[in-house]
Amino acid sequence: MSVCKHNLCKRWVVTTLSAFILTILINACASVLAAPPGSPFNYLDDEDKARVVKILQDVSKRSNQPTRETHREFWVIWEKYKRWPESDIEDLRDWLVGPSLIYMTYVWQDAMDSLKTRTPQKSSARAKYEKRILALGVLKVSDIEKNDEMIEKVAYRQPLTTEDGQEYVVEEAGIALVMTSLMDADKRVNRLFNKVYIEPPQQ
Repeated sequence: MSVCKHNLCKRWVVTTLSAFILTILINACASVLAAPPGSPFNYLDDEDKARVVKILQDVSKRSNQPTRETHREFWVIWEKYKRWPESDIEDLRDWLVGPSLIYMTYVWQDAMDSLKTRTPQKSSARAKYEKRILALGVLKVSDIEKNDEMIEKVAYRQPLTTEDGQEYVVEEAGIALVMTSLMDADKRVNRLFNKVYIEPPQQ
């Protein structure tokens, strides 16, 4: 078992973020095959579904996204099927990236608070968002239980196990890196879901 610092911390963060990107793909691909009633994905044909998945992957992973061209393509696809008032756009975003991005930002913020207080925490914001995406059908009770268990381990400084079987006790620096990556991705995704293109901030 190792303490998550320096190179070990970087390795753990890469593993975590890889799983995060994979979750986006799995969530979107599952939607292609079996979207519940009311899902925005039901409007799209298979070709457009696949293209939307690719756009979401690129925007989540690449700091130069969304470009003006990517943003335009994304909205050309969706507006082939219907007009999108602001309330529906919120549902669209929550369906496509709610569990893997927005929700996980709440989870890791609670993990940070739990580590600092040495007591498992659940914010009212996370509890409220869980109810919302549960109602949309894109989050399972078992997902909530799994994240609660992870937060409890973080709070009590018990090791988390990576997919390759390595165990690491998570430190604040590791969570901070994950949070930074999630929040940067969230900013890019929010720009994508705004129907008016917004230029990226200058580096």
